[in-house]
Amino acid sequence: MPYLDDEDEQQRAIKVHFEQGNGLDDLEAQGYTVKAGALTMWQGERDLNTIIKGVDADSAIILQRILLHTLDIEKKLSEIIANGGIDDDEEEDAAADAQSK
Repeated sequence: MPYLDDEDEQQRAIKVHFEQGNGLDDLEAQGYTVKAGALTMWQGERDLNTIIKGVDADSAIILQRILLHTLDIEKKLSEIIANGGIDDDEEEDAAADAQSK
């Protein structure tokens, strides 16, 4: 959640629902044991075995997906930082938009 785009209205709503609202509790109420693992990830844990320890298979799959998404975002952020703060994807989108006009 920390990496969701605050400028994107939909992502901001999701972030607020999970970080400040009942998002994780809603998943727990549906029978998925993901709250502890998600909080552990938000605190920096990246070892899947540590994150999913003691949870059922369905919850483990959800946590694995969250972890993969987190790792993908971290990779993109690292590339932006290494590129001097320039997001190649945004530059390509801007160039495509300019070309289509």
